[in-house]
Order: sequence, then C-alpha cells, then structure tokens
Amino acid sequence: DRLMDPGEDPDLALDIPVRAIFEEFCCPICFSPISQCMITPCGHNFCAQCIKECLNLKHSCPCCNKDTVKEQLVRNHHFDKLIDIILHEKEKASKNYFERLINKPNMPDMTASQELRVDSTFSPIEKIFHKHMKRSLMNYEEYYQEISAKFNAQCKAISSAYTEKLASNSSKLERKTRRIQRGASDRNLDQVKERYDNKSKKLQAECNDKLAQLEESFNESVRLLLDVYDKYLEGFAPAKEFLPVVISVFVAGKDTKLPNVSISRTDSINELKSVIERRLAEAGNPISSWSKNAVFVLKNPFSEDAIVITDQNLPVVQYGAQQGSELVVKGGIVLESDKPKVCFTATYTKGATTDYFTCKDCNINWVCRECAEVCHSGHKIVDYLKDHKPTWNCCYCVKKKKCKLPNKTNQKK
Repeated sequence: DRLMDPGEDPDLALDIPVRAIFEEFCCPICFSPISQCMITPCGHNFCAQCIKECLNLKHSCPCCNKDTVKEQLVRNHHFDKLIDIILHEKEKASKNYFERLINKPNMPDMTASQELRVDSTFSPIEKIFHKHMKRSLMNYEEYYQEISAKFNAQCKAISSAYTEKLASNSSKLERKTRRIQRGASDRNLDQVKERYDNKSKKLQAECNDKLAQLEESFNESVRLLLDVYDKYLEGFAPAKEFLPVVISVFVAGKDTKLPNVSISRTDSINELKSVIERRLAEAGNPISSWSKNAVFVLKNPFSEDAIVITDQNLPVVQYGAQQGSELVVKGGIVLESDKPKVCFTATYTKGATTDYFTCKDCNINWVCRECAEVCHSGHKIVDYLKDHKPTWNCCYCVKKKKCKLPNKTNQKK
C-alpha cells in the first residue's frame, strides 16, 4: 500500500488510527509491544527474551515453523526505533484527546499561552482525575466494542446461514427447471417456480426476523449499559468491574418474568434467591418454598448457548452474566398460587384475619376467600367483611355443607 508520494509534504498532519496497525508491532509470543526486537531469517519479529526462550525449547520459528536457531537471530534496531516513536506519539495523542474531552464542556476560550499555562499547572488531584477518567472511558468503550463485536459476528453468522439456504433453494429450482424443459418431468414450470419463490421469500423473512430480534437484544443491552454507566458517573467513574449487572429472571412454567434485576459482581445464586423472593412477593405471588431440584440456566445476548449454573455459591458473573442476560429458573419453585386451596376453618389460628364474602347464588354470608374462589367459582360474589379477625374458625360454606375444600369437618375424619 502507498504511504506517500515523493511530492507529498512529510510534515502534513495525518491522523492514522493506531488500532489498525498496532497489532503488527506486538510480539506473537507475549502479545505486548515488541521489546529489543530480534528478527528471524524467515522475517518474523519477536521480543529478544521471548524468541530466545522459545528456541531453547524448539529450534523453529513460532510463526511459520521454519528451522531457526538463536545464532541466526539479528537485532532489528530500526523496528525498535519505530515502536518507540509510535508509543510516544500514541501516548501524546491520547493525553491531548482526553484533556480536550474533559476540559471542553465548561472551560472558556483560551489563548495559546493560557492553554500552555493550564497544561503545565495541573494539580495532583486534577492529574489523578485525568488518569482515572481516561482509564474509565477506555474500559467502557472496550466493553461496548466487545458487545458490538459479538452482535456483528452473530449477524454475520445468521446472514451466512440463510445465504446458504437460499442458494440451495435456488439450485434445486434450477435442477427442476432443467428436468421440466427436457421433458423428464410433467410438472408445471410456473407452479414449480412459484413454490420455490415462496420458499425463498419465507427464508428471507425468517432471516430478517432473526436479525431484527438480534438488533433489539443488542439495543437493549446497550441501553442498560448506558443507563447504569450514566447513573454511576453522576457521582464517580468506577471501573466496569464494580458496576452492577442488570439481568432479567424468567421462571419457567409459571409465565413469570422479572425485568431489571440488578446484581453485584459478587452475587451468587444463593443471594439472588432472596431478590427473586422479594420481587415475586411484591408482585403478589410469593414463593412458598424452594426445592433442591431447581435448575438455573444463564442465557446471554448474541449467544445461543445456555450455561447451566452448577455451583450456586459462585458469583453469577463468573458464568459470563452481562448486561441484558436472562436467568431461567427451571423447576424447584412452589408459589403460593400453586398450593392447593384450604378452607379458612382448617388453618384458623387465634388472631388471624381473613376476608369474608357473600355468595348471591347460594344466599350465604360469611364465606371465606378460599371457598369463594373454589366452592363458589362462577357464582356472583360480593364483599361481606374485609380484614375481619374472627374469634373462632368460621366459614358458613362449611356450615351449609357447600364446602369442597379440606376444612375443619372433613379433616377430622
């Protein structure tokens, strides 16, 4: 690739993205910028210490496996100088960028001499702020790029899969068309084309739907990340490791989903159970009990893999939980709504309160809530007495022999 024409000014200010070339200056062994560069006869560059240690174990180039010994290594001084220049310019550009970013919003216009004076008179507190603000922004940008890369990779995988399906469908149509044209098939060509066209449209629609769902999941993950980051930056700029992770919890078989469940980086399933209990209680359907056969499965956005959490004492983030993940609870939960109904007369304790109702169809007052819901289901029910504290186990549904539930009478038998 051309870098510069002979007639171009070498002092021309050009911005070249470091990310595009920086990997080429990293050692293939330690993945850090090359230190004391040594070049092999096959033309590959390594840190001096890295390549010497490798050649002590095996006399071949780690990149291409060509026979190489330490005596053939040559110092690449030009490469060392080039790396020093790039690292220096990278650090200088990075410093200028973050100073402009931080100072621009609330700082008035300044002359060149004023800018120089401000730049050279940062207090220790300001320097610490600059250092941590820089690290925080880079961490979160990297985190966003990771999410974005997963999203793009998944989109590419879906598009490739459906491209293959469409190509296969098109090939089948071509073969059918040739058979019909040769007279080897008596099928109607227009009907065959229409059938295959419809299948292609269906495949394209499926592909578009999957991509749309993936984009919606990506946008939701980014929104959650931005919301959490914005709230925390109101007070300070923490490292991303200290941010809570916002997930949703789906209780399979109960048609219950708890959105926006915030967990810390140290929360395990055992801590999360308390959160689930509280949220379900707030929703009016508390958990009666947990059993040992509860299975917790983590589903992350942009991944079709489901991760079964095998150790409920480990932090959930160690299983890869991230913003927008879904935790599926399979089995093991008994909700209050799942428990069989029992008449108030069978569970009465002194001081207990209950609601009483009137069944207009049966012309009975003093019907407990459980009997109103079960024994008089479908009847016209109206309130009779709310939050009443009876002095005995009273329900006239039992007294009138209408009760179908376990009650004080049939439980004694």
